[in-house]
Amino acid sequence: MVLSSWFSFAKLKSKIRKLTAPVGKEVTTMRISDLVAQTINDIIDEQDGAAEIRRNELATALGCVPSQINYVITSRFTPEQG
Repeated sequence: MVLSSWFSFAKLKSKIRKLTAPVGKEVTTMRISDLVAQTINDIIDEQDGAAEIRRNELATALGCVPSQINYVITSRFTPEQG
């Protein structure tokens, strides 16, 4: 998967806004590692179970460093976890 060719950055920004939207008087936020994992899962779902991810593009889109993408992939996407 080439992130910029099919995964809409506008769609991603909208998703981030929803995840940090006010709930009542409080603003709920999601940890960046959770956001990265959820985004990768969404990409995998949209690509029928497999995806090639360009970590620099994904990191830029999510506002994190590329090593955060590595961390999430190695810790949450293991053979044991499916």
